[in-house]
Amino acid sequence: MEQKKSRIEAQCAKFISLWYISPMNEMENMSNADPTGGSPGINTDENTLTNIDTDLDLKGLMCPMPLLKAKKALNELQPLQILRVQATDPGSVRDFSVFASQSGHILLSSTEEDGTFVYLIQKKA
Repeated sequence: MEQKKSRIEAQCAKFISLWYISPMNEMENMSNADPTGGSPGINTDENTLTNIDTDLDLKGLMCPMPLLKAKKALNELQPLQILRVQATDPGSVRDFSVFASQSGHILLSSTEEDGTFVYLIQKKA
C-alpha cells in the first residue's frame, strides 16, 4: 500500500513539473530566485492579513484535481486578487508549494485544520 502511495505521489509530482515548467517559466523563476535561499513564490510572513476574493472547497478531490481547479480559478482572477483553497489531499501541500514557486503566484499561507489543508494564493501581478 505504501509503495502504491509513493508511486502515485511520484506520478503527481511529474505531472505538475511537466505541466507548469516551460523554458520561459524557468527563466522567470531564475530571475525571481530569492538570494537568501528562501523558496521563490512563498510568503512566509504569518502576519499577512488578506481579503479573499474567491473561495474554493475542493475537499474530497485527489491529485491533480485540486491544483487543476485552483489554476482555473486563478486564471479568472485579476492580478493581486486572492484565492482560498480548501483541500483534503495530503499531497496538495507539496503540489501548491511547487505550483506557486514555478508559476509566479504567491502562496501567502499553507495551513492544516482538522485534516483540511487551507491555502491562500495571490495571483501574480
